[in-house]
This record gives sequence, C-alpha cells and structure tokens, in this order.
Amino acid sequence: MEEIGFSTGCMHRSKKSIAETLKFYSSLGADAVEISFATPTDLNSLEWTSELEDAIKNYKFVTIHAPWKEVKYKSDIQTTILLMKLQFLCKKIPVKGIVIHPDTIENYVPLNESGLYFLIENMDARKEYGNQPEHNKEILSKRQNLGSVIDLEHAYENDKTMTLARTLSYIADKKLSHIHVSGRSEQINHALVQEASNQKEILSALPEFKDYPIILEGILIGNQREKAVKELNLIKTYLY
Repeated sequence: MEEIGFSTGCMHRSKKSIAETLKFYSSLGADAVEISFATPTDLNSLEWTSELEDAIKNYKFVTIHAPWKEVKYKSDIQTTILLMKLQFLCKKIPVKGIVIHPDTIENYVPLNESGLYFLIENMDARKEYGNQPEHNKEILSKRQNLGSVIDLEHAYENDKTMTLARTLSYIADKKLSHIHVSGRSEQINHALVQEASNQKEILSALPEFKDYPIILEGILIGNQREKAVKELNLIKTYLY
C-alpha cells in the first residue's frame, strides 16, 4: 500500500500550527504529508522547533509545496531567500520533492543551481500555461532535474473525461512523484471528494494511480476529524 495523507493547506482555516496539524493527521493514520506554503511570508516565517521535528518523524512520505502566491521565481533577492529557506528545510526533513507551479517560474536557472528537486504541478483551467500536455512535455523534456505531480482536480477542470490525467501520467513516466486529490463544489474549488460534485470522475481515475503516494487537498471545514477520517476511508476504498 502506497502512502496517503493530507496537505497542511487543508487546515489553513484552522488556528493550528504546522506541527499541530502534522500531529492531527498522524493521529488519523496518515503516513504522507505535504507541507504547504501559500506565500513567501508563510515560508520565511516558519520556525524550526523540536515539536515540528518530532511531528515529521511520523511520516514515510513528505513533500513541500513552494509558495504560489505573491511570487515569481527568477534571479532576484526574493527567490534567493526562498531557496535558502527551502534548502534549510530539506536538510532537516527527508523531503521527496518540492511542488512548484510552472506559471510562477520566470527563470529556471536559480532553481537548477539550488540543488533542490522540484516537482511541476499541472495547472487549473484559469492559467494560460501549465495545464496542457504539451506544456508539461516541454518542461520535463528540457530540464532533467525535475519531477512531476498530477493534480486530479486541475486535470478535471481542463478535461472532464479525465483522459488528461492519464496523458500527463504517460508524459511524466518515471518522473511522476505523487498525486493531488480533491474535488469541486459550488463553494470550493479544492473540496473534499466526499462533498464534491465531480466525485464520480475523481474516484474513477484513482485506480490508475494506486502505485503512487496520495496527497489529499480538500479543505477541512466543520468537524475536521470526522471529515478527514471519512475522506481517508473513501479514497482508500477506491485505491485498494
């Protein structure tokens, strides 16, 4: 059985620290986690503590999601500072890769020179770049030290038949690291699959990705423990 767990972003509406969120997820039986930083401020303000260090030890699969708001990765001071913080975290945490949005990258040189392993995520329908197979093929073919992560909800937005998700998997091949899983509702783009209007389409695509770690991205609102347990069980039913 491959690892499965949540993004810390699922709890962004709570007042829990990242360490507290990690403890919460592990108490549910999750053994994978993606530590998500929406903005540069979120990343730069993270303090490394013994509590955080202990909480990380409960996971077999750990990734980081680099900032995607208020940022452009290029040859500038902001990028340098962000890469230094990511390098620091990767020395502390056994990170499998760092998820990054292709539309935030203006210059790949600083990323390449950082020595960090980045994972390109396919984008949603609102973006002009990074949401089509030819985009991913272009990025991955020209840059060897890059991996891939497939977001099933983003794939659905661009192709409701879910053929796009399968095509992206074929393009990524051995560079595919893990899968992001969520759905959509009238209120939320990244909704829990259990509450999603496109639940059928998302669940139908899951068996093809059973050999990859799964990071759940549905926002947890209300009874977080009850909903998180239900989400884990639902996804496991279709995977295994």
